[in-house]
Amino acid sequence: MKPATRTGGTRRWRPAFAFALAIAVAGCSSPRPGGDAAGREADAPIDSVTAPLVLPGTVEPSGSSLAARTLAEVRATLGVRKPPQAPAAGSASAIDAVEATRRYVRGRAAAIEGQLLVAASELERARTLDPGSAAILEELARVQGRIGNAARAAECHELLLAIRPGDVEALFSSGVAAASRGDLPRAVDRLATLHAMDEGERARGLQGFRGEARTVADLALARSLVTLGADAATVEVLARAVADAPPELPAAMRADLEFSLGDALARTGDLAGAAAAWERADAIPGAASRSLPRRLWAEVRLGREADAVSLLERAIETAPDDDATVAMAKWFARIRPAEAARLAGDRPGPRVRAALLGGREAAKLLESAVAAAPATARVEVLR
Repeated sequence: MKPATRTGGTRRWRPAFAFALAIAVAGCSSPRPGGDAAGREADAPIDSVTAPLVLPGTVEPSGSSLAARTLAEVRATLGVRKPPQAPAAGSASAIDAVEATRRYVRGRAAAIEGQLLVAASELERARTLDPGSAAILEELARVQGRIGNAARAAECHELLLAIRPGDVEALFSSGVAAASRGDLPRAVDRLATLHAMDEGERARGLQGFRGEARTVADLALARSLVTLGADAATVEVLARAVADAPPELPAAMRADLEFSLGDALARTGDLAGAAAAWERADAIPGAASRSLPRRLWAEVRLGREADAVSLLERAIETAPDDDATVAMAKWFARIRPAEAARLAGDRPGPRVRAALLGGREAAKLLESAVAAAPATARVEVLR
């Protein structure tokens, strides 16, 4: 028996999509010592002031023993997490097999009608009667997932993999579930198997899901690899995910791919590639621009001063009082105080001007703001 992968011709939103990948991006800043810009060094060390601009641990090499290994090597190092042994197909008696089929049919009918608890009960009984049936396990996993019983759905998919090791849907659901609960070796094994498949095979196996299922799987795999410190393997996964991204992929998810690829490339030392990926992420229509601090950091590290200044100028002109812009201005003033003072000029936005000037000049700016409009002046200009 082969259960259908669609209901009413509409792709179903499976519970696995509740798995969310969120990469924190913050322009976190710290107070600077006082003093005029002219009294500081013209070129302060860049590395010493990276943390206030880019979150620590996001762009530095991981230093892990897995850092330079390919995805296949990482998977081999972690070891294959074999699914539990399942009874062989056809192990049920003839009478039990007939009753299991009846229960399965009733369960599927109840699922189609939206009676999910009835469906689960019928399918669980069918599973007991014929534990070696892949079709029953497959349908039971789907129903349990729709009910919201993710643990039981994952268990059923693991049992299904013991019968059909290459089942695309089971690899996807089991791998994403393992990643969400922190079982990284199992997540890498399942999702790496899926990632290595031919694109057509993956697409056919996930046709019952929404179009972004492949990207969800790749992002879950990449997140697991990042946690393990497998920098090169992360680049390998995300580079393919970017290349294979379906046209209908939502803008936010496409930007996540490019943004994450940029971080991964930076960790391998490819700052030029990282800067390009971050720029592509920010250029995606409809996606939030969150890579500017990283792009500024990369341009300075690459010695592309003119590009760095141009990037900061555009940020100041577009959103002078935005927290990210202020953080970028503060960071740039630390390492290039003379250029930052030139950029300050008569810019609108007291916060960004104070950030660019620093020290006593910023205090004077605050005093002027208070004198001009004491009722509306904000202390935030110094933050």
